[in-house]
Amino acid sequence: MATYSIFIIDDEPDIREGMALALKSLYEVRTFAAAEDALEAIRTEPPDLVLLDIGLPGMDGIEALSRIKSGFPDVLVIIVTAFEDTKTVISAMKHGAYDYVVKPIVMDGLRLTVKNAL
Repeated sequence: MATYSIFIIDDEPDIREGMALALKSLYEVRTFAAAEDALEAIRTEPPDLVLLDIGLPGMDGIEALSRIKSGFPDVLVIIVTAFEDTKTVISAMKHGAYDYVVKPIVMDGLRLTVKNAL
């Protein structure tokens, strides 16, 4: 069985670590608190999938999504958002997001969304 790699980008430590805990038994997982750090890592070792929070300090999730998809179009990106705001979700999908999940995250649903994406 192939091992897929996932980057989790979220500035909230509890959410970031919760997602990592839910996925690390199935996938190779790396976590980042900021988009800038994750983009640097993506340049050297692109993951198969990125779980990307929209509301990040510094570079926001939509800008990070645009940069990921422009440099690495094959990397799947699932947006993580605190609000199911239609405008934000549509913007993310137009920028190349595969799907989105809404906080609070239901871990079984997250695992299913990731499995379907990969």
